[in-house]
Amino acid sequence: MPSSGSLRPEFEEGKLIRVPPNWDLGTVELSAVYAAGRTIKRAACALTDFMIEALKTI
Repeated sequence: MPSSGSLRPEFEEGKLIRVPPNWDLGTVELSAVYAAGRTIKRAACALTDFMIEALKTI
C-alpha cells in the first residue's frame, strides 16, 4: 500500500494493482516550454523548479 494511504481504496477495490518492484519505466524526456518574448511568471518558474527536484527522487 502507498505510505500516504491516498490510494488505499483503489488498491482494496482492485482498481489498481502493484507493479513488480523490479519493473523499470526507462528514460523519459520531459521539457518545459515558455512563450518567447514574454516574462516568465514566477508560478511557472516555481513549478519547473519543483518538478526538477521531485523527479530527482524517482
